[in-house]
Amino acid sequence: MTSNSSPRPCIIWATARTGSTTLSRALGAISEPFKDHANWTVKFAGPVQIIRFCATRRSLKHLYGEGPEEVDLALAHASNRHGYRHIHLVRRNELARLVSYDIAVQKVAWRPDTSAAKYSDLKSGKSTLRPLDIPNLLHMHRQAMDRWRKLGPEIGAFLTVRFEDITNANCRIRRTALHRIAAYLGIRSIAGLDRRMFAGGQRTQEVWEFVPNPAELRQALVEEGIL
Repeated sequence: MTSNSSPRPCIIWATARTGSTTLSRALGAISEPFKDHANWTVKFAGPVQIIRFCATRRSLKHLYGEGPEEVDLALAHASNRHGYRHIHLVRRNELARLVSYDIAVQKVAWRPDTSAAKYSDLKSGKSTLRPLDIPNLLHMHRQAMDRWRKLGPEIGAFLTVRFEDITNANCRIRRTALHRIAAYLGIRSIAGLDRRMFAGGQRTQEVWEFVPNPAELRQALVEEGIL
């Protein structure tokens, strides 16, 4: 257990590009232990494995909506039986999240340690970005929203945490948000959390100028009533 680890096991429920990897590392949580089993169904061994995992009461991060709905629901039910706390990590700026996601997919740049060199290639003109896949991004958004509408009631009580708060450059805003997490999970000090969250972040805004069509995605989100 790290100094930041929670005495109360938790699940960070998130969508991609919300800072969930940084937060999970800061909390000593396992990142996506079921990711390699995206084809699990209720008839297969998935729910059994989930139940066994939750019995260990280890904290974890889970991206809902990226695998079968049965996996999300099985995890919600098993974790509740074993006394997990639930954090719903969201991002206010959905445009930024979707642009960041598409860039990460194109460049296979999911972590700061792997993205730096690839962003450098973009800035130097050694590589380029294709136009954003707007239909796919809209589908991904709708699927995540639909999944959470179904999943939230099954989870029950949860703490909503915003990416923009826990990564904010303003230390007062950031630490206030981190104190909420600490109080919810029974963590005595936020010092370690604060260091990790301040140093974390995806920094895809550094290469936004190389995205060919962000205005088109913005307009599509407006037409969908998302922005």
